[in-house]
Amino acid sequence: VSPHRTLNPRDADFFFVPVHGGCYISRFTRPTPRHNLYVKPRGGAPILGNAHYRAALDWVRSRHPWWNVSGGADHMFAFPHDEGSCVAPIELRPAILISSWGRTELGPRNSTTTMGEHNWYNRRTLPLMYASYRCFEPGKDIVMPVFTSLSQLATSPYVAEGMPRGGAAARPAPKRRLLFHFRGQILRYVPTYSFGIRQQLLGLYGCKTGKEIANPKD
Repeated sequence: VSPHRTLNPRDADFFFVPVHGGCYISRFTRPTPRHNLYVKPRGGAPILGNAHYRAALDWVRSRHPWWNVSGGADHMFAFPHDEGSCVAPIELRPAILISSWGRTELGPRNSTTTMGEHNWYNRRTLPLMYASYRCFEPGKDIVMPVFTSLSQLATSPYVAEGMPRGGAAARPAPKRRLLFHFRGQILRYVPTYSFGIRQQLLGLYGCKTGKEIANPKD
């Protein structure tokens, strides 16, 4: 058990609320198990994900006093899917929202995903979502890296630089071959994707000798 975890809420500095609403929006495993929320009839994955998180909040509020003690400011919710906490219920605005999507603008006017099932921007349902305010609030919310297992990180020669292996002397990390690596596509003909950053980097470095960009897919 982690020394940072306590079962006594009076000793807690933060409350992490485990919710699986992201399973309405993303498939985290292949093949997708039949019980996964992603394979259920959806009618708007972001809407169902939003409702799932709201139901969890209602459960927390009705069964525990701690949300009301702080107004939710010490409660943490994770949004590990595309577009992150844009789809969070607006009622979670005071809480700490954890996602890999640090979009900081106020009142975003569009969803940047190219996958229709991830598109949360709908004027009718937008007032239900955190995105009606913003998707990420600096100083309150947290950006997390895309999931990578610790065992995979441990095999990287760059992470292991300066660390001995199996009693052997430490070896310097090899020279890096890639300038950028995108986990996904560049989509050079969709300028709104990634706010144009990936396309600009491809334009600046994609044709230069000695520079390589991984996954330069259309």
